[in-house]
Amino acid sequence: MKNMKNQSDKELIYTESKTLRNETLDAISYDFLDKLKVIPYLTDDMVVTTQQVANYYECSLDSVKTIIKRNREEFESDGMIILTGTELDNFKEKILQGSNEPDKISSKTRSLTILTKRSLLRIGMLMTSNLMATEIIFLILKKRLRLIGSHGQFNVKLESLKENV
Repeated sequence: MKNMKNQSDKELIYTESKTLRNETLDAISYDFLDKLKVIPYLTDDMVVTTQQVANYYECSLDSVKTIIKRNREEFESDGMIILTGTELDNFKEKILQGSNEPDKISSKTRSLTILTKRSLLRIGMLMTSNLMATEIIFLILKKRLRLIGSHGQFNVKLESLKENV
């Protein structure tokens, strides 16, 4: 996992405030995630597994699972589902249809956590000491300032965000 030293207070605001995370997730588009790094979605609904999230952030699967476990309610409200049994079998079939990558989900998989694009972004907001997450937070803050500035509430210069990043 890539680490960052001296993570700034501006980045930590999202790890500390559920309300701010939700407000931000409601206010911005998630399309910039694909521009930072390619995400191999499982379906047209743009869902990913926990392993794909770990690959995206270049961190351990355990790190992703820990974040989800500590903030389960938030991820469930984002549309996270855990597939088992018949639901999992049906999902595997759906994924295999027309896929050039039949090994996306192992036949030995007994349980599969499926996350939305919103959840992918939420994980980045909750991570600490991760380069990809830090870049995402910076872009979120930049987008939020544009939204705020465009509504005339107040004008903040982007340079002030670059401190400690």
